[in-house]
Amino acid sequence: MQEHKVKIMRHMSQFNAGRVPEDATLESLQDRRMSIAAETLGNLGQSVNIVAPFFVIWGCNTFVGDNVYMNRK
Repeated sequence: MQEHKVKIMRHMSQFNAGRVPEDATLESLQDRRMSIAAETLGNLGQSVNIVAPFFVIWGCNTFVGDNVYMNRK
């Protein structure tokens, strides 16, 4: 379980990274975040956009349905 938690911490660090590559587009940044989210969460629906910062502890217990937009503040 500890290995899994460290793995999720790494994923969240990558998801929330503030670095924006020179050739980035809004679509490429969203695609990168959603790819990480798909590896981290128990289920990720279609047409989902999660804006950083985003935090989960275990990830596998979090299920996100279709057409969801998440933002903080």
